[in-house]
Amino acid sequence: MGIYEVLAQSRQATDAFFVQYNSMGRPILDVLHNIFEGAFNILLAVAFALSLAYIIMSISVLLQHWHT
Repeated sequence: MGIYEVLAQSRQATDAFFVQYNSMGRPILDVLHNIFEGAFNILLAVAFALSLAYIIMSISVLLQHWHT
């Protein structure tokens, strides 16, 4: 058995492993993507709401200070 035959068998085994790895790993990655995308959107909305509240309170304080 020559080196090329060993490399060819190794290549076939490696290709089979990665085909199986990709077929099993993709659904897991899809689930994780959906979870983290949802978490990001929720945290983005919270950050936007807090920023908006901070701006409104700042304007309110400035207007109260300006009128007194």
